[in-house]
Amino acid sequence: MNKTEDQEKLLAIQALARNITKDLSQKDRDEVAGLVVSSVLLITIKKAMDEQKLLKKDLAQKIGTSPSYISQLFNGDRLLNMVTFAKMLKALDLQIDVAGRSKYDASATHRQSIEALPNLHKSFQKQAV
Repeated sequence: MNKTEDQEKLLAIQALARNITKDLSQKDRDEVAGLVVSSVLLITIKKAMDEQKLLKKDLAQKIGTSPSYISQLFNGDRLLNMVTFAKMLKALDLQIDVAGRSKYDASATHRQSIEALPNLHKSFQKQAV
């Protein structure tokens, strides 16, 4: 996929997100934004787990939590908190770099956001019901 295609998909997703969230309260829009960020971070964790051939229950054991909590995070039923994220990074021997970007930059991070949206949408539908 080239940069133009990524930008077009990102703009389409942003339009869809605006349409989905237009009638929501600011609190609910913030919740959706939190789910997007959580999903993007969990993509990084999932890729590392796959590379290390770790199951969710293995990660749960490494960070001292329950497998059901890890599943809830990956299913979008719970928001990832930063303490848990830091524990995951340590358990997987990962480091991350954080960089601010324009909301119109179709970088790899935005591609990850695009990949995460189907699960986010399912999670949002569950909460709306």
